[in-house]
Amino acid sequence: MPRLLITTLAALCLMVSSALAGQTLRVAVEDHYPPYSYEDETGQMAGFNVDIAGALAQVMGMECRIVSVPWDDLLPRLAKGDYDAIVACMAVKPDRLEYAEFTDYYLRSQTGFIGRKGTPDDTSPESLRGMTLVSQNGTAQLAYLHKAYGQTAHVKGFPTMGEAFEAVADGHADLCLTPLLAGLEFLKSDAGLECDIIGPALASDQFQYSPAHIAVAKGNTELRDQLNHALKTIRSNGEFATISRRYFPFSVY
Repeated sequence: MPRLLITTLAALCLMVSSALAGQTLRVAVEDHYPPYSYEDETGQMAGFNVDIAGALAQVMGMECRIVSVPWDDLLPRLAKGDYDAIVACMAVKPDRLEYAEFTDYYLRSQTGFIGRKGTPDDTSPESLRGMTLVSQNGTAQLAYLHKAYGQTAHVKGFPTMGEAFEAVADGHADLCLTPLLAGLEFLKSDAGLECDIIGPALASDQFQYSPAHIAVAKGNTELRDQLNHALKTIRSNGEFATISRRYFPFSVY
């Protein structure tokens, strides 16, 4: 077979392969972070982030394939190409910008403490001296605890925010610093019946990483821009609000 024909056929196969790959948007969500992502009674991933990912893919004319991933593995596996995007309430931080591009924000949640009912509302470093404060490993919340309370309190991280909540509910920790939207889900559960929001939410000048963004691989500005366009579309056509109302009694944008 002539070399030119072989080369042409190879190029056509590559084009077809690329086109087929582009028909599926592979999206990673955190493996257990209700109400954003969790396994439902049928064994399928469900939640706010799962629904948002599906709506974005639909606007982009693509099928959505959800991948469930532990928090600490999300960015490393994105860099390896295991999926195309992360929809997991991820804040933009300087160290993360080395590995990912981020869309416009799609979710805002204030950050605050959850503790057992009756815990004093004064959450100043001096008032929490000697207490055990917890959050999820690798989050801006845990970094804030180390920075603001590391000199006066015991700070500990857990693999998931759910385990941090459980530590507070079981009395193994005093307070958990968390996005309050995630905390709301815990407070509605049986495990959270004896817990409540403690003190005021952190002010914007205290905690700057509140908005959540979608992450794509570093350099993939084309997909980032497509997702930004899709976000604007689901905001304007009402789909974002419809999804939000399934999980929250107030606006999360």
